[in-house]
Amino acid sequence: MSPGERLRRYLERQLELLASYAELQEKIEESVRAGQAEQLAVQAELARRLAGECQELERAARQLAPAGSRLPGELEARLAAGREAALQAARRSQAALSGSLQELAARIRELAGRPRTPSSPFTRIGRPVMIDIQS
Repeated sequence: MSPGERLRRYLERQLELLASYAELQEKIEESVRAGQAEQLAVQAELARRLAGECQELERAARQLAPAGSRLPGELEARLAAGREAALQAARRSQAALSGSLQELAARIRELAGRPRTPSSPFTRIGRPVMIDIQS
C-alpha cells in the first residue's frame, strides 16, 4: 500500500471516528438530561478513547503527508466539517453537564442550609450522664 493510499485510509477512518464522537456526545447530552450517571460515566470513557484514537490517526497522517502538500479538497472539507460538528456536539454536552452540576451544587447547598431537627429526648435513654451529688 502506498503512503498516499494509507494517508487517505487514515483520514477516512478519522472521519468515521469524528462522526462517532459527535453521535456519542449527543448521547452524553441525553444521559445528562435524564440523570443517568452510570451510563454517562461509560459514555465519557468511550468518548475519551475515541478522541485518543482520533488524535493518534492525526499524528500518523501528519507523518505520512509530504511536507507542503495539501490534502484533496473534498477530503479536507469533509474533515473540517467533521471536526466542527464534533466540537459543537462536545460544547453542547459540556454545557448540559455544567448546568446539571450547577443544579446539583445548588441542591447540596440548599440541603446543607436546612436546620437540623433536634433529636428526641428518648434517644438519650441509657446514655450515661454525670450528676453533681454535692449540690
